[in-house]
Amino acid sequence: MKKILAILCAASLALSLGAAAFADPAEEAQNLARMEGAEHFASHQNKADSGNVLANAFDGDLRSRYGDPADLAFTSGQPYEEDVYVGVKFPAATQISDVTIVWQGSRAVQSAEGYWLEVTTDGDTWTKLDGATYTYETTGKMMIDEQEVTDHYCDTIQLASPQKVLGVRVFVRQGVDQWAPSLWEFEVYNHAPVAPDTYAVTVDEAIVGGEVTVDKATAAEGETVTVTVTPDEGKQL
Repeated sequence: MKKILAILCAASLALSLGAAAFADPAEEAQNLARMEGAEHFASHQNKADSGNVLANAFDGDLRSRYGDPADLAFTSGQPYEEDVYVGVKFPAATQISDVTIVWQGSRAVQSAEGYWLEVTTDGDTWTKLDGATYTYETTGKMMIDEQEVTDHYCDTIQLASPQKVLGVRVFVRQGVDQWAPSLWEFEVYNHAPVAPDTYAVTVDEAIVGGEVTVDKATAAEGETVTVTVTPDEGKQL
């Protein structure tokens, strides 16, 4: 099921990414939301007897969904009065470039006011993504096991540039009908080269007898940093 999802949403994703941004096409991108150690979460739990549990949004199966939150109260056609979200936290900082959401018919309003992505770099504070490109699929049609199905709205969200984050979530402000938002799959990918980790290069301010400078404020592992030492007059190294 995961492979089918990636293929069907690839057309709109390629338009926003450009061919040069993709890794080797022979290598299928990993759904980072399903990596080992990933933690899935939601603002509301589903009704105990519905079977539409949160795990369904991360199982790679387009025939099982998450929905029917038990304690979400709202007025049809109006923005939610409380926070509504679904997302994933990673076990370590992870680079992401795009997100795919397959909504069920009772979906978020497909607009900038209906829903948006948020990320966290510290695991606690969530920030709305600026500059992301949202591609909304509005027909609800999708091929599963060579059969066309309806009620599957596949949206892709392309980040303005790849980011290393500890988590990503979809924040829903308003739904399209009288039901709470429901989704078949929430998938996270990186289709860009992974940027190396960088480290701050600092000089101890307590040094006396001369000046020590470096040519970079940050550097990646293996990168050369030039250190210049200039002794005070009358002193030598």
